[in-house]
Amino acid sequence: MNQCGALTTRSDTLNNLVLTVTQQNLTHQLDWNEIRYLPGVVYQVYRKGGDTDSYQIHLSTGRQAYLDTDIQHFKYDMVSKKSEFCYYVRAKINHTTDRQSVITSNKRCVYAEPQIFLPNAFIPNARMQENRGFKPEFSFVPQHYLLIIYDRMGRKVFQSADPEDKWEGKIQGGQKAPAGTYTYYLEVKNPGAPLIRKRGEITLIYR
Repeated sequence: MNQCGALTTRSDTLNNLVLTVTQQNLTHQLDWNEIRYLPGVVYQVYRKGGDTDSYQIHLSTGRQAYLDTDIQHFKYDMVSKKSEFCYYVRAKINHTTDRQSVITSNKRCVYAEPQIFLPNAFIPNARMQENRGFKPEFSFVPQHYLLIIYDRMGRKVFQSADPEDKWEGKIQGGQKAPAGTYTYYLEVKNPGAPLIRKRGEITLIYR
């Protein structure tokens, strides 16, 4: 305003950029507010998770919403993926003065529910390395994990909180466990999701 109170210059109007993420099965719905009064704003969606540990540009768009269905493709990969998927959005604003501003949103994380695959037998002395131990396989590795193996007498012979640990048919003292049927208890959980418990039997075989 000048000394007479008349408008002489109007600045650009900037906004906070607020991101929300909701999930349904293996789709993630992203929504954020519009940067108003400025034409030609480009929104860049950044994502990490699955097979990446760092944020990478996933999409550039002029809209204020995005449905990420790409998560579904990870479940068909034989290699387990991280279940945590995190997002943020950057708005790139080209001003009429040939300057550029960048506004970054908050970060939001959601967790993909893992599919669990459990073998029913294993062979500690098998030729193939992958057949020598017992452990669950996941489409997405859960944040919380617990596996316990019991023998037929109900005695605990193995316990691990590491999804990569295998029970290789050893009991206390490193001795070979007898061939036969054992019971497993599996517990997995992601933040904000219900606890999943599974019990079953696994057969140990020698050749």
